[in-house]
Amino acid sequence: MSSRTSPLERRILAAMVSLIRDRETDPEFMDAVDIPLKALYERLYVPGDRPHEAERRNQRQAQRRALARMHADGLVWPLALAWVSVTDEQVIRWQGGGRRKRDGHGHGVDTPNWRMLSLTQEGLALAFLIEAS
Repeated sequence: MSSRTSPLERRILAAMVSLIRDRETDPEFMDAVDIPLKALYERLYVPGDRPHEAERRNQRQAQRRALARMHADGLVWPLALAWVSVTDEQVIRWQGGGRRKRDGHGHGVDTPNWRMLSLTQEGLALAFLIEAS
């Protein structure tokens, strides 16, 4: 795990714990709750001012880059929903269409086209520490 999390990563962890609490009451099973990325985005960015489409796209891209770093650090488990061939386990089509991976647009990080996330035990522990501070 990296020694320092970014402000966006801390906000993501706090938002995930908040969303998990909205869905699950037993803290023992909190890490097993999958969070849709759309719900996470909506919790992070309140659409009060109606940001322009370009701004929303940049916010989503920043979120995906942060989540890719968090996955590399072992804080989140991603889930990509797809139709998969039973015989050879090849991906036939991603749910909802779209690309399997998004281009990092020169930032050096390809951002995954995940649909849902859950916290690992390490991510949950870090989220509780952030929440307590």
